[in-house]
Amino acid sequence: MRNVKKQFPDVNGSQIYTDPIVSMYQEPVLLLDRDLTVLGANLSFFQNFGISREESVGRCVYRIGDRKHQQPELRSLLEVFKPEKQGTIDFEMAHPDGSAAPRVIRLSTQKIDIQPTIGLVSILIIEEVVNKSGSGAKRRRPLKPVPGQSGNTKTSTQSASRIRDTILKSIPEGFLVVEAPAGRLYLANSDHELFPAMPAEQMDAGALGENPAFLNSFRQYGKEGIRPASPETFPALRSLKRGETVADEPWQVQKANGSWADISVNAKPVRGPDGGITHAVMSWRDTTTRKKVEEELRRKEFQFRTLVENSPDIILRFDRRMHYLFVNAAFEQITGMSRESFYGKTNRELGMSEFYLKSWEMTAEKAVKSGRKVDFEFSFPGIFGQRHFLGRIIPEFDRTGHVETLMLIGRDITERKQAEEHIRYISFHDNVTGLYNRAYFEEEIKRLDTQRSLPISIILGDVNHLKLTNDTFGHREGDRLLKSIAEILRKCCRNEDIIARWGGDEFAVILPRTDGATAARICSRIQKTTEEHPAGLLIRPSIALGTAVKRQAEESISSVISAAEEQMYEDKLIQSRKNSKKVIGTLLERVSRKWPKHKAHLKRSMELSRAFARVLGLSRREFEDLDMIILLHDIGKAIVPDEYISKPGRLSEDEWDIIKRYPEAGYRIVKTFAKTAKVSDEILSLREWWDGSGYPRGLKGREIPLLSRVFSIVDSFDIMTHERPYAPLLSRDQALMELSSNAGKQFDPDLVAKFVQTMASSA
Repeated sequence: MRNVKKQFPDVNGSQIYTDPIVSMYQEPVLLLDRDLTVLGANLSFFQNFGISREESVGRCVYRIGDRKHQQPELRSLLEVFKPEKQGTIDFEMAHPDGSAAPRVIRLSTQKIDIQPTIGLVSILIIEEVVNKSGSGAKRRRPLKPVPGQSGNTKTSTQSASRIRDTILKSIPEGFLVVEAPAGRLYLANSDHELFPAMPAEQMDAGALGENPAFLNSFRQYGKEGIRPASPETFPALRSLKRGETVADEPWQVQKANGSWADISVNAKPVRGPDGGITHAVMSWRDTTTRKKVEEELRRKEFQFRTLVENSPDIILRFDRRMHYLFVNAAFEQITGMSRESFYGKTNRELGMSEFYLKSWEMTAEKAVKSGRKVDFEFSFPGIFGQRHFLGRIIPEFDRTGHVETLMLIGRDITERKQAEEHIRYISFHDNVTGLYNRAYFEEEIKRLDTQRSLPISIILGDVNHLKLTNDTFGHREGDRLLKSIAEILRKCCRNEDIIARWGGDEFAVILPRTDGATAARICSRIQKTTEEHPAGLLIRPSIALGTAVKRQAEESISSVISAAEEQMYEDKLIQSRKNSKKVIGTLLERVSRKWPKHKAHLKRSMELSRAFARVLGLSRREFEDLDMIILLHDIGKAIVPDEYISKPGRLSEDEWDIIKRYPEAGYRIVKTFAKTAKVSDEILSLREWWDGSGYPRGLKGREIPLLSRVFSIVDSFDIMTHERPYAPLLSRDQALMELSSNAGKQFDPDLVAKFVQTMASSA
C-alpha cells in the first residue's frame, strides 16, 4: 500500500479539506485516493462498521479495521471505484462474526478534485439493500442512522452550506466553477482577496460570457501586450466550451481596491458519467511578488552579464576537470578565438604548452581541495604578444557542498609587469651603457665575497678624455664614447664576469674564481681591443686599468678594490703623454679631412710667422709657442660640420654661430694636456679684434695676447691669398692693402705696419 504520509506529509492536516466533505452525507462515506487509500470517513461509517479513525484513515480500503471485512471479491470490485472511474454495484457482505444473515450493500461513487493539496479523489457512498414486504423487491436505506444526521432536512442543508462555505474560504486561491451549457457561475469563493469586486446581482446575472463587468476585471498577457478578457479567451469558458486544460497562464485581475495583481490561471473541465462536460473549474493565484522577484532577477542577470561582457578583466568558468563552460568577450579579444571554440575543451586540448598549463592546473587543484579562493599570477601568449595576469580562482559549490565549478577572474597586469621590470632594470643598470650600475656591483661584491668564490679579481678602469669629449663635443659624443668602452668590456670579459659602470668615467669588473694572471690577460685584451677599435668617434676610446686579487678569506674586499684603484691611477699617468699625442693627432687628422688644403696652410703660415717673429724680435720660448699656436689654431674646427668649412658664399646666422664656437673648442682641447695648456689662452683669442668687436670674449687692444695678435695677421694674409672659398682670392699687394685698411679695427696697427714692412723687404 502506498505510504499516504509520504505523499501527504501531514495526513491529519488534510482533514481541513476531507472532513467537511464527508460530513455532508447521511450514509457511511469513505474518501479514497487513486490507490484506494482512505483519506477520510464520516461518523456514520465508523458507527455502522465498528471501525475507528485510527483503523481506517491512511490505510488501503480493503485492509481497514484489521481486515475484518476483507473479502477477495471486494478487492477486485473496488477497482471500479478509482477516481478515474465511477459506477454503482450491489455487493453481499457477511457479518464479521457470522451471527446474522449476510448484508447486501450498494456501493456508489462520485469524483471530486481537491486542489491544490490532494487532487482527484473518490467519494464512496455505502447503502444497504433490503426486501420490501418479502416480495423480493429491494429498497435502499442507510445502514444505521447517526444521531444528529437524520431528521431535519433543512438543518442538514444549512450544515452542508456552512461546510461548503468553509471549504471555499479555506482554499488559498481564487476559485470559481461554471456550469454547462451557458457558463453560469455555479460556485466561487467570492470573498477571496483576488476575486473581482462586484455586486451580487452582477454575479448572478446569467452566463459569465454575457457579463462584461466581470470579464473586464481580468486582463490577459499576450504577444501584443495586455488585453481585456473576452468570452473566447476567458479560461473557465474555454474549458467549458472547448474542453481546454489551462495551466499557469499569465493574467491580471482587478482587486477590490482597484489595483491590478498578476496571477497565474489554471482551468479544467469536469465531465459527467457520459463523458460530457458538465462544469469547468478555474483557479488562480497571486504571482505579483514572484513576477517582481523574477523581474529583479532578470535585471540583475542583465546587469551581471553586461558587467561580465564589458569587463576588461578575463572571466572564465570551468568544471572540476578544467573544461571550459564560459568565457567573456575580453578573453576572446586577447586570444583571438571565438568563445564557441573553448566550450567543453581543456587548455591542453586547445594546445596550451606545459609551461603555462602547470600553473593553471596546480592552482585549480588547490582551490578544489581547499574549497577556498586562490590567487596566482599567470601568463600566456595572446595575439598581442605575451600577456601577464593577476588571477583568482573561486570555487563554486553544489547543494551538497561539493565543488562543482570554478570561476577564474584575471586582470591584465602586463603594463604593470613591464613597468616593474623596467624599474628593476634601471635600479640595477646604467641607462647609458646598459651595464650594471654601482648599486648592483656593491650587492654582488657582498654576495660573492665568500670562500667558494676565491680567488676574486677586481678590474677598475677609468675612461680617458671623457670630460674633454663632453665639454668640447657634447654629452651625446661622450655617451658614444662610454658605449664603445662598454662594448669593448663585454667583448673581452667572460659570461660569468660582472661588469658595471662604477662612476661617471669609471668601470669595474668582478671576476669570481679568477687569479691575477688571468685578470692581467683580460686587461691586456681590453687595451689591445681599444687600440684596434674602428674609427668613427671624434676621440678614439682608451681606458686606464688597474687590477687586484683577493686570495684569502680574511682579506678585506674593500682593500682589494682600493689597490686596484691605485693601480688604475698609475696607469692613467703613464698613458697621459701618449694619449695627448693620440687625441691631438686624431683631431688634427679630422680637420685635415674636412679641409684638404689645411696642411699646406700650416706650412705657409709657419714660414711667414717665423719671418715675422724675427722682425719682431721674439724670444726662443715665444718662437716655440708661436709654432704650437700655428699647429693647433684650427684644432677646434673638428666640431664644425664639413660643409660649413668649405661652403662658398656667406654663411647663415645659425651656421656662423657654429663656426664661432670653434675657438672655445680648441681652447678646451689644448688646455686638457699639460704640454699644450700654455698656449690655450692664445688659441682662445685668435678671433678677437683690436677694437673689441671680435669673439668669443670681446677683448680689446693689448688685452689680446701678443702671439694671438701676431698670428691673426699672418693667418688672415694667407687665407686671403690662398684659401678663401666665400670670396675671390686677393693678390699679395691687395691682401696687404686689406690688412692696412683694417689696422686699428681688426688688427694691431703697429704689428700690421711691421708685417707690411716685412713683406716688402722679402719681395
